[in-house]
Amino acid sequence: MYVRRKSQGFTLIELLTVLAVIGILAMIGSPFYRGATTDANAKAIMSFTQGAPDNWRLVAMKCNTSTDVTASTVVATPSATNSLALMVSGPSYVNATYAGCYAAANVVPLHNKVTGNATDGFSLAGFTITWSGGAPGTPISMNYAAVPTDVALILYNQYSSASGAKTATSLPAGGDTTDSNFRYSAPAGGLTNITMLVY
Repeated sequence: MYVRRKSQGFTLIELLTVLAVIGILAMIGSPFYRGATTDANAKAIMSFTQGAPDNWRLVAMKCNTSTDVTASTVVATPSATNSLALMVSGPSYVNATYAGCYAAANVVPLHNKVTGNATDGFSLAGFTITWSGGAPGTPISMNYAAVPTDVALILYNQYSSASGAKTATSLPAGGDTTDSNFRYSAPAGGLTNITMLVY
């Protein structure tokens, strides 16, 4: 008597059906993933923009030094890059004279948020970071380069004092270099440079 063998595995039709379903789910889920990434990048910028200047000012207050990020002697070699390195990397950039007051300020280096170093520069979520200002009466300017416009739009909605900014659905094309809180360059290729001013 002839016994028919039971086939094992999937047929070609079943495999194609599964691949089609996976493709459809990926198309549906992709915008949600991009949206979540955009929100996360905007929140990371917001957090660092507040954290670094707050820590810097606390160290300056504890050490009784200037809050100017380019000239403060709390860093061994005063410069905007080295003061940012102090906030990101910690005590290896502090002037030995101020090591005690720096430690007393009890600030936590922000290296878990930012990558890079004083030589090669710093970046957050792939956006190059620099800062400037901080002298008495001058805000600290947190500068981020090559930020996608969808990330910048979230920040624009939140921080810009321009008329209509809170409800804008896209960045105004010309850029804004005069706002007292949030500035950006004219978007090009889906990217813009932004400056957030922290008072």
